Amino acid sequence: MTEFLSSLRLTTDETSPGPRPTRVRWRIVSLLLGFSIVSYVLRVNITIAGEPIMHEFHLTPMQLGWVFSAFLFSYTALRWRKQS
Repeated sequence: MTEFLSSLRLTTDETSPGPRPTRVRWRIVSLLLGFSIVSYVLRVNITIAGEPIMHEFHLTPMQLGWVFSAFLFSYTALRWRKQS
């Protein structure tokens, strides 16, 4: 039995772990993080623009709340449909 096992000795090429992993996965994670940040900033922009919108269109805070709600509902509906 030991002769059989000794005849099956592996060479160094067969025991090496393979090529070194690349950094592609970190680039992908970085891109996903960047896209998430940009998406968040774009969604937050409506709240930043709320004050000028309110003055430009002479809206009350209650009416501006309706505008924000309409934006949120349409954004959510389109995101939900896109994922389905």
